[in-house]
Amino acid sequence: MSAARFIAIMCLTALAAWGLTGCERESVPTGKWQGSYYDGEWLIAVRIELMPGDVIRVSAPMLKADFAHMQQREREQAWIAIQRSLDRQFREAAPGAVKRQGSEIIRRDGYAPLFEIDGNALIFMFYSNGFLTHRIPLQKVAAFDAIDRPKGY
Repeated sequence: MSAARFIAIMCLTALAAWGLTGCERESVPTGKWQGSYYDGEWLIAVRIELMPGDVIRVSAPMLKADFAHMQQREREQAWIAIQRSLDRQFREAAPGAVKRQGSEIIRRDGYAPLFEIDGNALIFMFYSNGFLTHRIPLQKVAAFDAIDRPKGY
C-alpha cells in the first residue's frame, strides 16, 4: 500500500470517527417547571415534567376571554378553573417522547418547537390556530405546588 493511500485511509477514518462523535444528541434537561401567562385576552397555566430518557408530561390549560368586561368574581372563578384544570390534566397526562435540537425541545416525531431552553428556565411555545403566538417563561421548581397568578391578572 502506498503512503498516499495509507494517509488517505487514515484521514477518512479520522473524519468518520469525528463525524460520529459530533452526531451525539444532547438529552433534554430533567426536572419540573411551571408558569402562567395573561395578556388581557389569554389566561394560560403550564406545568411540565421532563424525565430521563427524553420523556415529557405536560399540562397547559388556557382560556381565551374578554377579561376586561368580566367582574372580579368571574375573573376569580376563571383562575380557579384554570388551576383545577392544570392539576387534573397533569395527573391524567400520558408521557410523550421528545428530543432536543440545539436549544429547542420538540416531539420526537415532530418539527415545531414545544419549548426553548434558556439557562435553567424553559420557554413554553404557545400556538394558536397553528401559529406561534406566545412565549411563556417557566420557572424550575422542586415540587409542583399552587401556581402563581400571572402578572397583571
